[in-house]
Amino acid sequence: MKDDKKIRFKARNWGGYAACYDALNSLVPYQELQKTVAGKLGSLAEQKILEAACGTGNLTEILLKQNKNEKFKIWAIDFSQEMLGRARQKCRDERIRFVRADLNQRLPISGESFDKIVSINTLYAMPDPKHVLAEFSRVLKRNGRLIIVTPKDDYQNGLILKAHCKSPKPNDYWLDAHSSEERERQLISESIKDRRMAEQMIAVAEYNRAISKNAQFHFFKADDLTKLIEECGFG
Repeated sequence: MKDDKKIRFKARNWGGYAACYDALNSLVPYQELQKTVAGKLGSLAEQKILEAACGTGNLTEILLKQNKNEKFKIWAIDFSQEMLGRARQKCRDERIRFVRADLNQRLPISGESFDKIVSINTLYAMPDPKHVLAEFSRVLKRNGRLIIVTPKDDYQNGLILKAHCKSPKPNDYWLDAHSSEERERQLISESIKDRRMAEQMIAVAEYNRAISKNAQFHFFKADDLTKLIEECGFG
């Protein structure tokens, strides 16, 4: 996007972000991550699942296909009405209940309601990850299962682009992808050959940059995340 159209992220920007967000689905590592998480959840038969921050319903859609003949219930929650609107369009199924909810607040859910909770690439962007995990602990049944995916400390987006295009160039070439807007655009354009999809991915990156200006991201080391999870009531 040109300099005179810089995004200052506000509530109204969620519509634009939702419109380009599914560019992520074009990335092979993202596709593989979604499938891996769906596999870890396993059968959903006779279960109630919370999908926290469902976005535009990419994982929700996979879970429906993976468990199409099973009886279950998914509560797919997100803060953005625009994200939820797109998710509803993809996942027209009576087993899915879409709910607008803010993970920064107490969830409008009774304690010990869910057999499984899943959340992908959300915890790191929450102002208070401990609050979020404590709420997950409250609404998860005893002996329930929590699956959290969150970027690790020293996380490098550029390596995702490298894996997507199977580049033979060394890792160092792909590091610090967001050091400047020019470098960001260069690496995205190099790794995604479809011009329209590349432009959408550039838009996603710009929205993320705008969000980051008003957020404190949390990138955990494995031991630190394990300790935090245990402190929040998960044995």
